[in-house]
Amino acid sequence: PPPRAPTFLLSLIFNQSLVRNSFAHKVEKAYARELNRILSFVRSARKVNTTLPIHVMVAGDRYASGEAKLREKGVGIVEA
Repeated sequence: PPPRAPTFLLSLIFNQSLVRNSFAHKVEKAYARELNRILSFVRSARKVNTTLPIHVMVAGDRYASGEAKLREKGVGIVEA
């Protein structure tokens, strides 16, 4: 279910058919690039001691390993 209180809500909506040409044969690398952007935000938010929870809305082509990394960092997953 979606969060019902104030939260940081980010989106990870990945579609491998829409990646740039430079990533056309490196789909996992393209996904990792987007995932790392979110993980960077999570690290920054934790570093400044945010008290708001962080959730990521996921859709499109999903990777369980990437979502597991987010959960390990305490990030909630919301399905779009």
